[in-house]
Amino acid sequence: MGVAAQIAYQYPERCERLVLVASGGVSRDVALVLRLAAAPLAELALQPLQLPGARWVARALVEVLRRTGTDIGRDAEELMRVFDGLPDGAAQVAFTRTLRSVVDWRGQVVTMLDRSYLAEAMPILLMWGGHDGIIPVAHAHLAHEAIPGSRLSIFPEAGHFPTITTPSASSRRSARSSPTPFLRNTNQHGSADS
Repeated sequence: MGVAAQIAYQYPERCERLVLVASGGVSRDVALVLRLAAAPLAELALQPLQLPGARWVARALVEVLRRTGTDIGRDAEELMRVFDGLPDGAAQVAFTRTLRSVVDWRGQVVTMLDRSYLAEAMPILLMWGGHDGIIPVAHAHLAHEAIPGSRLSIFPEAGHFPTITTPSASSRRSARSSPTPFLRNTNQHGSADS
């Protein structure tokens, strides 16, 4: 489940609670677009995105997904922000390499379920959009079952970015998950400051 869970597992003395939002690493099932982006030579398919007019075509495709009511279309605006964040070859290569470290053509290849016991003692809040077209909401239920004591918040009308599409509700739920600060301050020797 990514960097946040890894930090919680490796440095539990620095983390008092964990909030995972539409996080990967639960099951193989991910959106086809992620599988394709992780496929061999996928970075070659990203190169045309630098051509004039490519952004216009991408926006048109995302708009079609939005208008047809697909789950991915719910996140049209955010997907275009991600797309716009890949302006050059270096950013595209970095994206592809990072994605390939956890996803291949078969789907997700890294799981957190075999390590979830490492964070059992800390409060964990799982937040998911009910219409997540990138990482299915079924993953939220699997993670919730695998992590004893975790809390699960599903935002019924949200897609993959519930904290952006429902910021007030998600910040209220996050604040209620624990009265303590997210990260402890530690001194240079790693012990907690009072």
